[in-house]
Amino acid sequence: MIKIFSIIVFTLGFSIIMNGQVNFQALTFEEGLKQAEQQNKMLFIDVFAVWCGPCKMLDRDVFPDKKLGKYFDEHFVSVKIDGDKPENREVRELFEVDAYPTLLFIDPMSGNVRKIRGFADVSEVLKEAQYLVNPRTTPTVQAREKYLASQEKADLKNWIAIALEDNGDTSDDLEQAFELFIQNYPEIDFTDEIEMIIFLSNDNEISDPNVVRYIAQMHEFDPELNQYVFINLLENHLLEAMLANDFSLIEKFVANAYHQFEPYLDESISMDAILAEVKNYFESEE
Repeated sequence: MIKIFSIIVFTLGFSIIMNGQVNFQALTFEEGLKQAEQQNKMLFIDVFAVWCGPCKMLDRDVFPDKKLGKYFDEHFVSVKIDGDKPENREVRELFEVDAYPTLLFIDPMSGNVRKIRGFADVSEVLKEAQYLVNPRTTPTVQAREKYLASQEKADLKNWIAIALEDNGDTSDDLEQAFELFIQNYPEIDFTDEIEMIIFLSNDNEISDPNVVRYIAQMHEFDPELNQYVFINLLENHLLEAMLANDFSLIEKFVANAYHQFEPYLDESISMDAILAEVKNYFESEE
């Protein structure tokens, strides 16, 4: 009787523990996705490695949390995936996993994905889960709505800054915000970090007023930044030449721009080398 009673107590105790933590299921990515769709839930994936210290910290300090476990049981199908195993290579590539742990929060219906790289505490993991379940609460959406209501430059820049730091895919937000900024404030302030990011993200051409101003002030900037601007311009003009099927357009750009940027370019980047490389690329794409 005592032995049976002990077994019952142990079993009940174990059940309570299991119910008080994130309940990971022995499923593949495909199986987890299918189950999440069937149950109208989100999918949570802990991509780990057996040798990873922060992964063990998550198992010890985060996933056993009762509040977290309750929320995940209600809204998620949870799966662990060993990122080092060859069969999980597709998952690593699909979600661009380049560090362990990587926590993936996936909405099978909308395709929305949020991602945490590295260790995160209970509050951060719970916050990201809640953002996926209710996307309107994300900082990016809140910042966007604040700007749309105010139409203030500071709020537009804040929207961009928040979108750049968001753990979700904010590419549509950034594209919209960059376009709005260029339309409303066409003259970039190169001393402002956010405005410089907008400038570097734009499809600039050598004749653009901001590029002309940048070149005039180029001596004030880091050589690596100047080289980045040149390569960005080169890529944009190459695309223009390819669309027009006219190689002379890229030749004209290089002849015009190279000598202006030459003092800041790596010694291996000669005009002849550039023209030879872009010509090979141009011809290979014909």
